Amino acid sequence: MTTVPSLLRSSLVALATLLLAGCAQEYVEPGTSPPPGVSRFVPSWQLKQPGRGASALVHGLLLTDSVDTMAKDEVKTLAAVDVSRHALAWNVPVIPGRIDGGRPSFAAVGDNIVAVALDRAHEAARLVVYAQQGTVLRTIPLPNTYTVTGMELGPRVVGDQLLVADAVYLYAYDVASLSTDTPVLRWQKKINSAPTSSIQIMGLEADPDGNLYIGTFANEVISYTSTGTQRWKVSTTTSPYYGHAPFSLVLDAGRLFVESQDEGLQAYDLATGKTLWDKPADLLKACPGAPTSTATYLVAGGGKVYAGLFGGDCLPAYNESDGSLAWSFTPNYRQTFLSRPTYVNGVLYATNGRVYAIETASGKLLAQGTEDIPASAGTYLPYDPVQGEVYVWGGQTLYAYKALR
Repeated sequence: MTTVPSLLRSSLVALATLLLAGCAQEYVEPGTSPPPGVSRFVPSWQLKQPGRGASALVHGLLLTDSVDTMAKDEVKTLAAVDVSRHALAWNVPVIPGRIDGGRPSFAAVGDNIVAVALDRAHEAARLVVYAQQGTVLRTIPLPNTYTVTGMELGPRVVGDQLLVADAVYLYAYDVASLSTDTPVLRWQKKINSAPTSSIQIMGLEADPDGNLYIGTFANEVISYTSTGTQRWKVSTTTSPYYGHAPFSLVLDAGRLFVESQDEGLQAYDLATGKTLWDKPADLLKACPGAPTSTATYLVAGGGKVYAGLFGGDCLPAYNESDGSLAWSFTPNYRQTFLSRPTYVNGVLYATNGRVYAIETASGKLLAQGTEDIPASAGTYLPYDPVQGEVYVWGGQTLYAYKALR
């Protein structure tokens, strides 16, 4: 017959065993593991290589400035990873200064690569043309002494033109001439919307026909033809004060989507500049329980616009048709989505320190990575349709993930 003290003793022994077992288990930081029922997103390969994340995929090479510093006199390097071989292709000094961070500063020009480099010591910028092997073929100073900001200012290659901007001027170069010793600047245009500001241009986009769209510090969106003629201009706010600048621009389905800081999310017709809808308050209340201010980026695809918000730890999606909130994804790892996600075949790949694959039709989490990936504002997750991979540069390591669809 078992006595009560014996039962109590057995229970205490069992409880002590469970407690000891629990203490022996490895501590798991909240949000490191995927939620129950969600698959772990496992990298298909990874490479130890420092990078800042402001990368772009050009000619099968993933490019990034490999040093994160604003010092004027420090030598920077440009790293190129061959994604087909999973290996570093080359790592060369940036001439001059540094590749501008916070955005992809690279484009393909024929068989070559062009980068926008800064010379902060002289408050100037220039185009640097590289061969695919990393050799510097030529440097092309931009004509005016205005540095390039960290905004979305190119380069963009559309048709036979390369479009780029500094803080004040728009430039259009003949693409073919950039591979010769006599580069041709077709036209340049000075923007003077906010006379009291040293920065005029806050964002740059271009459509397949070569039309340009810029956001200005004076709270405007202006469209130009491929030859620099103004098509239309709209104001994004009724406020007489600067500071509502539309620096987040994205094009999709014949519409221009704009995030104008605390003025919220707006949509304009590409051809006419007509306002299609205006949702001034939606961005400020998208993340439950967390005040937000402005978006570090906009991304469009699958009939939706996706916004990363300062101060919030969610990722909202808005319907392109009317600007209504379609869904808002809040992860179990509660950090701000500063890095720019990538849309591929109905799946949004995003990171806030962990990598997520989100179904865009529903906002459902399909997979989540466990790698610790430092996020920088505005950085990218490039996608390679040849390899079927999405790339995330996490500080000292490059991770490659197979796209789910």
